[in-house]
Amino acid sequence: MASKRVMLIDDDADFLEEFGEMLKSADYDVISVHDGSSAVGIARKEKPDVILIDHRMKPKRGFQIAYELQGYPETCCIPVVAMTGYDMIEEQQFLMCYCGIKKCLRKPFRPLNVVAAIEEV
Repeated sequence: MASKRVMLIDDDADFLEEFGEMLKSADYDVISVHDGSSAVGIARKEKPDVILIDHRMKPKRGFQIAYELQGYPETCCIPVVAMTGYDMIEEQQFLMCYCGIKKCLRKPFRPLNVVAAIEEV
């Protein structure tokens, strides 16, 4: 069985490196993107099986990127999991649904919880 391709989008280079290594050790192919502005184009080209995206990035926030992904046939069906270090308030939960985000993980998280979320979506 082929490894699942996971796209990891976060503007923290250290987090991307460490988290990417953890996902690779769990037998996922990892596509790391540190620039939210180029994330949609890369996703359209690479067509990952799932996208994990940081909620708070600049210049584009995770919600914006997830919403844009819905507008392209190549990416509209890719499950998106948000990652955040903040509590999700009711308004943000509505935005998650509106933007097509399937699940939210709160940082810091355990590796097994991430694998479970990937497999669930």
